[in-house]
Amino acid sequence: MSREEVNRLNREHTLHSYVSIEAPFNGRVIARNLTRGEVVETTAKLFVVADLSEVWVTADIPESDIPFIGHDPAKPQFVEVRVLAYPNQVFQGRITYVGDILDQVTRTMRLRIELPNPHRLLKPQMYAAIRVYSESEPDVLMVVERAVQRVGNRTFIFVQRQAGLFEARDVKLGDSNGQWIKALEGLQEGEQVVEDGAFVLRPELLGKQM
Repeated sequence: MSREEVNRLNREHTLHSYVSIEAPFNGRVIARNLTRGEVVETTAKLFVVADLSEVWVTADIPESDIPFIGHDPAKPQFVEVRVLAYPNQVFQGRITYVGDILDQVTRTMRLRIELPNPHRLLKPQMYAAIRVYSESEPDVLMVVERAVQRVGNRTFIFVQRQAGLFEARDVKLGDSNGQWIKALEGLQEGEQVVEDGAFVLRPELLGKQM
């Protein structure tokens, strides 16, 4: 009750049938926990009010993707968010919280992303997918992920030496974004590698090893 209403109550000692309840901030009522005529206590939570002009997205990041997440609060990392309701629309948000521990069962780390929601398109409890862009690194040699071959403990890539002649080159690889992977050792810039035809060369290589 406002101070004016309290003073009126002390002065008149009468109760009105209707009492105005003001929210502490602007927002929308997203839940009502009472029905008309119900008796409630002063500690009861009658309504839930939310400011949906900005929403949070919580994401579970696989352990292998943790190196791509920034941890510097002074340099917030921006991400793309997509939801099923608007498949052709991309929402831009920023990471505002990075978890310090992993979930023991799922082996994932929790993130919190804040998104502007001026048109109220994003609703609580929606499912979302996020895309995180890591900072670019200069002078890094990358090779397409599908060119990488793994047999036992060996990791190699077929490199074309000349027309019709290929070499199985052992390589040392680094981080991957699912499409491209760092080539740390074993390859030189400009070398031609086999991407889609490795299944033809693998049987010949394995036959020689046997």
